[in-house]
Amino acid sequence: MQATCSTEPADPLVASLMSGFDDEARQTFNVRTAVIQQTGRFTRGHAECLALLSLLQSRPDLLTGLSMLAVELDGA
Repeated sequence: MQATCSTEPADPLVASLMSGFDDEARQTFNVRTAVIQQTGRFTRGHAECLALLSLLQSRPDLLTGLSMLAVELDGA
């Protein structure tokens, strides 16, 4: 049984960032989202964000063309 999800990301920012991803990256994202959601009991939106961060950590080349990425962590 394959743990994948074929729907578009629920989070609009995630969907926007993924708009230029190749099929392999989308497949990896879908698998990671499903696994995170099932094993971590996270909401779909939270699982998508974690999956995207994981994917970008392993494939920073996917950010090509992104002008800026701002991250807020603990209010900073």
